[in-house]
Amino acid sequence: MKDEKASVNEKSTEFWILVSALREFVSQEGKGFLPLSGGIPDMHASTDQHVALQRLYRDKAQQDVQALSLHVDAILARIGRPGGVHLLRVKENMESMMA
Repeated sequence: MKDEKASVNEKSTEFWILVSALREFVSQEGKGFLPLSGGIPDMHASTDQHVALQRLYRDKAQQDVQALSLHVDAILARIGRPGGVHLLRVKENMESMMA
C-alpha cells in the first residue's frame, strides 16, 4: 500500500480514503494484518465449537470495521472534508477490497 494515491487530500475519492484508512489500520490495530472479514474457514468441529468460533470471528470483524471507520473519520477531518462515510459503507468496501 505504498501507492501515492493512498496519500489522500480533499480531492481524493472515497475509495482512496478507505485505502488510506486500511493502511493506517494495518500499521496500528492490525499489527501488519488486514481486518478480519468475519467468515470462518471450513473445518471439522462440533456445532457448539463452530458457533462459538463463529461468534468470536464476527465480534472481531465488527471491532475491526469500527476501528477502520474511526480511521476514515480521522482522515476526513485531517483533509478538511465534512461529513463522513457511513459504517455500513465502510464494511461493504472493506469486504470488497478483501475479496
